[in-house]
Amino acid sequence: NNNDFIYDLKSIIMHSGEADKGHYYSLIKEMNSNSINIFNDTNVNRIILSKLKTEAFGFNETDNSFLFNNQSAYMLFYHKINNVFCEEFDNIKLII
Repeated sequence: NNNDFIYDLKSIIMHSGEADKGHYYSLIKEMNSNSINIFNDTNVNRIILSKLKTEAFGFNETDNSFLFNNQSAYMLFYHKINNVFCEEFDNIKLII
């Protein structure tokens, strides 16, 4: 549909812990890459884009279920894209 908008996920603020206490850290997508950098205090680690659902939402790819963990996405940041080609993957449009 020409009226649809496409958004590119740029970063996620994560929360780990409980509702009344915890820790925040960030996942930031590298430009022109399929890598995500995890910035957690003084530690910086890299994951590939395909592991994002597991890291941010506890998704278990083995049996398509969700794992119980004490971390989850708290806030998502997107960039609005117009007139680009994209590929749909599990009902999520990824920018190519």
